[in-house]
Amino acid sequence: MQLLWRLFRTDWRAGDLRLLFAALFLAVAVITGLAAFIERLQIMLVGESSQFLAADRVLESPRPVDDSWLALADGLQLRQARYLSFQSMAYADDRPQLVSVKAADDAYPLRGLLHYRQTLFGDTRKTVDGPRPGEIWAEARLFSQLGLAIGDTVAVGDGDFVLAAELVSEPDRGAGSISMGPRVLMHWDDIASTGVVQLGSRLSYHYLFAGLPQQLAALEADLLPLLTDSHEWQDLDNSQPTVALALRRAKTFFMLASSIIVILSGIAIAMASSRFSLRHRRHVAVLKTLGATSAVIQRLYFSLLALVASLAIIVAGAAGWLLQEQVLQFAGQALHVDVPPLSPRPFVLGLLTALISLGCFSLPPLWALKNVSAISIFQQQASVLPSFSPQAVLLVLAGILLLLWAYTGNVFIGLLLLGGLAALLLLVTLPAWLLLKRLESSRLQLTGWATLALSNLQRRLRSNALHMALFAISMMLLMVLWGVKNNLFSEWQNQLPPKTPNFFLVNIEQGQLDGVRQWLADGQIDSESLYPMVRGRLVAINGQPVRELVSKEQLKRAGADRELNLSWANELPPDNTLTAGSWHVGDGRQGGVSVESELAQKLAIGLGDTLTFMIGGEQFDSEVASLREVEWDRMRPNFYMLLDQQQLAPFAKTWMTSFWLPAERHGEVSQLLKAFPTVIVIDVDAVIRQIRTIIDHVTLALELVLVFVLAGSLLVLMTTVQNGLAERVRENTVIRALGGTRRLIVGSLLAEFALMGLLAGVLATVFGQIILLVVQARVLTIPLQLHPELWWMAPLGGMLLIGGAGFWSARQVSQVAPMRLLSQQS
Repeated sequence: MQLLWRLFRTDWRAGDLRLLFAALFLAVAVITGLAAFIERLQIMLVGESSQFLAADRVLESPRPVDDSWLALADGLQLRQARYLSFQSMAYADDRPQLVSVKAADDAYPLRGLLHYRQTLFGDTRKTVDGPRPGEIWAEARLFSQLGLAIGDTVAVGDGDFVLAAELVSEPDRGAGSISMGPRVLMHWDDIASTGVVQLGSRLSYHYLFAGLPQQLAALEADLLPLLTDSHEWQDLDNSQPTVALALRRAKTFFMLASSIIVILSGIAIAMASSRFSLRHRRHVAVLKTLGATSAVIQRLYFSLLALVASLAIIVAGAAGWLLQEQVLQFAGQALHVDVPPLSPRPFVLGLLTALISLGCFSLPPLWALKNVSAISIFQQQASVLPSFSPQAVLLVLAGILLLLWAYTGNVFIGLLLLGGLAALLLLVTLPAWLLLKRLESSRLQLTGWATLALSNLQRRLRSNALHMALFAISMMLLMVLWGVKNNLFSEWQNQLPPKTPNFFLVNIEQGQLDGVRQWLADGQIDSESLYPMVRGRLVAINGQPVRELVSKEQLKRAGADRELNLSWANELPPDNTLTAGSWHVGDGRQGGVSVESELAQKLAIGLGDTLTFMIGGEQFDSEVASLREVEWDRMRPNFYMLLDQQQLAPFAKTWMTSFWLPAERHGEVSQLLKAFPTVIVIDVDAVIRQIRTIIDHVTLALELVLVFVLAGSLLVLMTTVQNGLAERVRENTVIRALGGTRRLIVGSLLAEFALMGLLAGVLATVFGQIILLVVQARVLTIPLQLHPELWWMAPLGGMLLIGGAGFWSARQVSQVAPMRLLSQQS
């Protein structure tokens, strides 16, 4: 124990243990902190996004559900709310108006806020409390259609209510179907007074649930088998695909960044352990000359490693927890959601990281110390990276694979990333060796520090090629992540470009088309085309009922388990891209239908298939003429099915369009409502604001994750530089003893590492750009684009980082007297 303590103090002061401690500390701290950060941030982002549902999950039913179903949620300690939606007539002074009513209890909404105004078109307020019993809130168009004011009495069904506020939006306003008539919000306790719940009434009960992911998963496991065809289970994926897509891309980025951290940490620990082992070979030789056995030496160094690892695990675990806690508290305030509780998984993962790192990265080099002979004290050990034997490299790769498996929970992802790393190491090392070999044969006429720098590069050709490859891979990873982050930012921001339509006009009758067009023209409002809309259901594919071809769950995921909005168009609509077939209008083919490509894939629909539709009890067939890719997130009218005009002409239809209106002109919409009371205006500004908020917060999270990756990359750079400088210290001792100046040493090392950094940056740029193109095409499925703004960052960053690290180490060596250095080397 005395020898262990002395060895610990000596090596800590010398810096050997500090580097190993720093590598292990950063690995555990980053893995623990990042795992906790991503796990809790994902819950927070999903929680914020769940505002689109006003809950985490929603069960929709045409009749009240069994109380035992709700008891399941009670047993899991989930928060619950409920509301009933129905259509009814509202009356004011015997003037009738069809309205869509939502009667909600006190707990609604579980997620998000209600927006209302106490004066018509006044300041918007936010609250979690809806109208009290005896009161209703209504959309602005009900005020204009019935000539009402705040405080008037309105009859809904059989009951009379005070119109207490203007309803601006509910958090789940965009999650349901189009409402026929102005929206009205009332209290659950007032349902009985309206008299709407009668035998045969068309009602829709909604049961809302909110809680932790594991609680929701348990509820789904118990409840979903009990549901029938009349029930609909809603989550973020099937209710808001745009937001769900953004979160899936964020999760992909988080997984990619986290896996890269695991790889970088493993490399750093392996290199730090190798350097520690190399520097202690002479110590072991001295101990053996003093009579220490191999078993004693093993116990000594294993105990030293256990001591350092214990300190690193404790300090790193605390640091990781503190860092992610502070960041998440800030994010929670920005997202206006509660920070979820911390699970033990990140700490277990951090401990597992430490154990795997010790077993695969640190123990093998220390295990080799027992084989050092006592006579080696009289020999100069000049081998470069002696612990990086083929067996050691394989063990390091196996350790990284274990870490990736533990972190991702997926062996395939771990093998894919590990195989990519090995391939990259080989691909980058070869051109690095060729570049340095080219310098060796170039015979440049150099003098002074430039000659010494080139000589250093030539003498250690293989090790320098390996160092350059590691530098290049580290910078390449940063470049890839930076490019991916920028791609995500630009793609998400482009999803909602300026002047994205913020109003939809639906339920426009044939006789109102000219008037609506005139209103848009008079206001100089740029709108989308007016599209007809016919409600119909897909009932068969090639003569076989859809229910027999696909399961209920598949039909639901495809969005075809309900009536679809069918339409026609003379030209291919904007944001639609033909992927197969030809546009069916004017091609001489009768009865053609164009199908959205994703729906076609889910239902196994191909060109030439015959689809059977039912509209109002009548059936007709249509042949698939083309498939289209649709960008649903542009807030424009889009349809799963576009049919031939002749087929839909016999059926009753309404028309729809969308347009953008600046905030200061929103009041003009009331003029349209007065002229055309039956037209439904849907204000989607609230939905657009929510989507933009989600995107802003996700991009902030990605920037924070990138900071962790940068820390891991810098650690690899530092350990690599330190490994390369160990032998240079001995050489510089001789140069100083022979009269070399401090300026010569500093200049040569700075030039050598700056040149290595420049070449590594060039390699990182080439390989990074290739990988970015692959990631764009295969992982993120976004348009391919080059990144010329990144082409100068890696070479310049390599020169500064690697050259700076070399200069810092050279400065320390050059400040020590030559006699002291010679005495340390002897």
